[in-house]
Amino acid sequence: MTTLGDIIRAYVKPSLGGRIVLRKRTTNQQSARVAMSKQRVAETKPALEAHRRCIEDGKAVKKMKYVFDKDRGGYVKKEVEVCPIDEFRKYLKIAMEETHGKK
Repeated sequence: MTTLGDIIRAYVKPSLGGRIVLRKRTTNQQSARVAMSKQRVAETKPALEAHRRCIEDGKAVKKMKYVFDKDRGGYVKKEVEVCPIDEFRKYLKIAMEETHGKK
């Protein structure tokens, strides 16, 4: 059975003085500022930059992983360098600050 919550979502809009706005669930609203931010992230690829810096600084560890091999058309087990998640988060924070011009 369909409920009202399946059709409509309620949002509190601070820009409208805290008024509640009702939208269909399929509505995707995005401000120009958010669109520009997503575009900057797509262009600069901060996650790849963070991973590269982690490897350059010697924080990465070698690990056996399944990697897709285009020549074989399947996955093969290879030893790759992986950045530990706690180190990766530090480098990602720095990369995101550079992407958005903060600091």
